[in-house]
Amino acid sequence: MKELSVAEFGRRLAHLLVSLFILLCVTFVIGRVLPTDPVGAIVGELADPAAYAAMRRCGPAWGSICRSTSSFSSI
Repeated sequence: MKELSVAEFGRRLAHLLVSLFILLCVTFVIGRVLPTDPVGAIVGELADPAAYAAMRRCGPAWGSICRSTSSFSSI
């Protein structure tokens, strides 16, 4: 098997990070573009109105993606 140089490893790692970021953005946009209610999908159809209101206060889409990805740092 061929050994990887540091430059080659760095290039592959950069490609991986870019690919993961693009995948994150695409799946997030798909979730926002679909004609379903994302709050209803998360909370459930039988949830009370207070639960819906609490989920709707989460803010705009880009704030939501920042909050969801920042939770990965605590892992």
